Amino acid sequence: QKTFTDDGHGGGRALPRGMLFAAGDWKSNLAGVLLFDYPDRREALAMVDGYFDQTQELLRNPPDAGRQPTQRDEAANAPAPNLLLSVLVPAHGRVGQLAWRTRTGETALITTVAILRHKAEKGSYPARLEELVDTGFLKQLPDDPFGKGPLSYGRTPDGFLLYSWGEDLQDDGGQQGTGQDGRPRLYANNGDWVFWPISEN
Repeated sequence: QKTFTDDGHGGGRALPRGMLFAAGDWKSNLAGVLLFDYPDRREALAMVDGYFDQTQELLRNPPDAGRQPTQRDEAANAPAPNLLLSVLVPAHGRVGQLAWRTRTGETALITTVAILRHKAEKGSYPARLEELVDTGFLKQLPDDPFGKGPLSYGRTPDGFLLYSWGEDLQDDGGQQGTGQDGRPRLYANNGDWVFWPISEN
């Protein structure tokens, strides 16, 4: 009520404090001032709903390397429809990033527990992750949201290796990325996310 007038039909024009909410980029904002033409209340609400529908794509569709460009890419690269929403774009991008990190970490933890249970009960680590499904330790293969299928796994002389391709969407063979100090860091964007063996750093 403080940002738009109400024409009784869901419309209404933007009031001065609603200009940032209704205006688009600086060009359309300038044109709106000169032509006295801003989106009305209904159009502004549709603009906001459309923006949040796009941001939902960041949470619904994984950023994996094995898919064709999708609506998620359009959502990630779409400009904000108005000045006010443009302030939220970095925060929403970060939320999507953290959400997929969390999902990947949860999947890796469940998979690690299943691998260790297999070792405890069968006497050896599985040769492939599929064995965990075949033997009932997992209900389904653990997807890597950043790869081209399940999490990457292999047995090693000392145990096993479990990792995600990470945000660079490339398989670096289990080479963990590093932080600015040059030390291995789990969620670095310049290498794989190695969940096992656990880094001492």
